Amino acid sequence: CDTLGAEPVIVVAADRYLLPAEKGKRSAKRSELINHAVEWVRYANIKKKYGVRYWMIGNESWNNNNINSTADIYAQDVIDFSKAMKAVDPSILIIPNGDDEEFFKTVITKAGDYIDRLCVSNYGVFDFDRGYRTYSDSAKCLIWPARTALNAMNKYGTEEQLKRWKMIVAEYGTIDWAGLWKSANDMGHAIVTFDMTGQLLMEPQIEFSCFWNTRWIGNENSNADHDALDKDGNMNPTGVALKIWNSFLCTQMVRSESCDSVITYSSINRDRNKLFVYAVNKRGCISKVKFEIKPYESSSFVQMWEYFGTSPEDCSPVWQKVTDVDEKCIELKGYSITVLEYKLGCN
Repeated sequence: CDTLGAEPVIVVAADRYLLPAEKGKRSAKRSELINHAVEWVRYANIKKKYGVRYWMIGNESWNNNNINSTADIYAQDVIDFSKAMKAVDPSILIIPNGDDEEFFKTVITKAGDYIDRLCVSNYGVFDFDRGYRTYSDSAKCLIWPARTALNAMNKYGTEEQLKRWKMIVAEYGTIDWAGLWKSANDMGHAIVTFDMTGQLLMEPQIEFSCFWNTRWIGNENSNADHDALDKDGNMNPTGVALKIWNSFLCTQMVRSESCDSVITYSSINRDRNKLFVYAVNKRGCISKVKFEIKPYESSSFVQMWEYFGTSPEDCSPVWQKVTDVDEKCIELKGYSITVLEYKLGCN
């Protein structure tokens, strides 16, 4: 993390004590799990002085896999873990998780004074019964789990708590847990990944979001939609969608408007007079568009890149810089993500 300039986030095991022991093994006791978390904080931040800030208490503790657990049990666990861990390093941020409003309500109202952030998993693909066409033929909110969490946070958090709280999207991606949209790392999934990321970036109360995932263990012979990299470390289409955001993102997202099958986002760096506009053409036909940049009418076009496929099922889309651009009428290829850079003029 130090080498990359990345921020570490640690998830401590919290609820294994509630599960029955597997054959030939024993489950950890609750006190052992708390002690394990405490000693991890001591090792990371006192002994090694890594300064790890973000500490999550369990992963998806609301999940049905966590049998014998309830929101009340989890909330009490959060309190006890938080007290013990912060006794070692009071500066750490304790982060519980949740999914629906009732779960968050219990955790917030019971453990709110012992937490510093909240987190949620955002898998916004759940009703794609026609596959990619479900997305391309309608306006889709791809971050409804995150918005459910944000609504609960703002509804049940006290005024004082909300001054210091942010939401963290601990996992997000295009995997369809309902199994309606076939898993494949193709242009369709890349477009939805890009759009979902844009929707998350537009939420000011979300501190950061983590794509799930870089590469899943034991997945040697396929490239599922949730693998950003292939087994050799090369970028899959969904990974390229993330790289585009990483390579062309300014310091602040700003509002943009579009219509029909074209979705737009934009980000600005006022200190450097730079603006990026991101245009997603969800459908297969070419779209010719004109961009109006208000209130910077005298802004000038700088350069343009595009990422496009022949179909939503295209597993080898093309990323390229476009040299011949009619800036008064921008042509967006079908099934594409286009990035345009502008130099801002005077208001």
